[in-house]
Amino acid sequence: TVQQALAQVLSEAYEPYFSDNSFGFRPDRGARDAVRRVCEYAEQGYVWGIDLDLAKFFDTVNHSKLLQVLSERIKDGRVISLIHKFLRAKIIENGKSTKPKTGTPQGGPMSPIPANILLNEMDKVPDERGVKFCRYADDCVIFAKSERAAHRIYESISKYIEKKLFLQINKEKTSIGMLSQETKFLGFGFKRIEEDLETRWVPVVHNKSRKKLKDKIRILTDRRLPRGEESTKKRFNTFLKGWVGYYRMGIANCSMNDIDKWIRRRIRQIYLKKWKKNSTKYEELKKLKTNNENRCYIIAHSSMKHWAKALYANYVITKEIIRGWGWLSIKEAYEIGFIDCDLSEPPTA
Repeated sequence: TVQQALAQVLSEAYEPYFSDNSFGFRPDRGARDAVRRVCEYAEQGYVWGIDLDLAKFFDTVNHSKLLQVLSERIKDGRVISLIHKFLRAKIIENGKSTKPKTGTPQGGPMSPIPANILLNEMDKVPDERGVKFCRYADDCVIFAKSERAAHRIYESISKYIEKKLFLQINKEKTSIGMLSQETKFLGFGFKRIEEDLETRWVPVVHNKSRKKLKDKIRILTDRRLPRGEESTKKRFNTFLKGWVGYYRMGIANCSMNDIDKWIRRRIRQIYLKKWKKNSTKYEELKKLKTNNENRCYIIAHSSMKHWAKALYANYVITKEIIRGWGWLSIKEAYEIGFIDCDLSEPPTA
């Protein structure tokens, strides 16, 4: 397609000039590399970070500025004209067709490349000054060794971004602070480990990423099983494999036991709801032969809601039973060693 051809032309023209600290949508680079680079800089003493938030970046890219930047390296007017047409492609909102005056269209092979080219202009500022930073698409952290230096760097770079690139910084979401588990970059936080008189920094799964995981699992494991049990199980397992693949390097440094327990409780709830009558619950629990009949009877005939019952049912519907039914856990997916994904965000089901 025309988009693929344009994407290839731009990639070949700009790849040699992109910053070594830029990791998004580039060959042989990915999110894991970016996260490792953050840890490397932290271990060198750059523990103050500017978490830069560009307000609605993909919607606010200035077409004139982008075309000006492109024209400096792309001398073929036909290519520039095609890119202009791509940027001005009609979008339909509320039934009305309009040609956007700012922003880059999302979706398709061409989409991330013009944005990366414009942000490469931003990358030049810290690169030329020897300032450490790490960028994946519009997700960027700039580093310093002290709070004072971090504020000084921010003042300088923010002026350039707003006055030269015509982009807006979301000042409410942009923050300056010491690297920690609360720092969020590509879904990870960062933890300092003191080991044999040496300091190491490692990635961990950020709390917001854990919350998003639970939100997604709630959707995938609808208690009513509208897609049927086997289809639900398959979609759940596929998603969890991808999620574990992406977060593997963070899972290694933090416990996910609390979420695995929550997942098992969620699965128990599915079956307790599926066995609608108390008598059916009792018979099905008895068949598992993991506990005495009296306990099975108490759980089955309890007046508690299914979610509360699911907590006590762990003595009967054990994690071994759940695994035997074919449901994966984070721990199992991690230990089996599924091939890592390399995406900026975890895969969705």
